[in-house]
Amino acid sequence: DFNLPPLPLLAPHKIDGSALEDLVEAYLADKGPLGKATMESSP
Repeated sequence: DFNLPPLPLLAPHKIDGSALEDLVEAYLADKGPLGKATMESSP
């Protein structure tokens, strides 16, 4: 489980919530099941 994102550090809910959600969604999408395959081909 080395792909687990440091959400508490990456996403403190005290900053802009909407921009934060986009960031987290993009991050999780990149690190998620599909993201793992993408990460293999993308540095």
